Amino acid sequence: MSVSQARQKLITLEQYENLPDNIRAEVFDGQIYYTASPSQIHQTILTELLVSIRSYLRKKDDNC
Repeated sequence: MSVSQARQKLITLEQYENLPDNIRAEVFDGQIYYTASPSQIHQTILTELLVSIRSYLRKKDDNC
């Protein structure tokens, strides 16, 4: 692939903003990366971490 072909695949801000709401994607240096939805285990772990951090902060009276 030539440099000019690689540049043609870059996404603009307007193109990114016009993606449908159900498309999960991120853009780095103009290159679009499609991402999967978080798994149930990911969400469960995230929730447990948030609860643990919140409990810790409350015990410290938010003085960290």
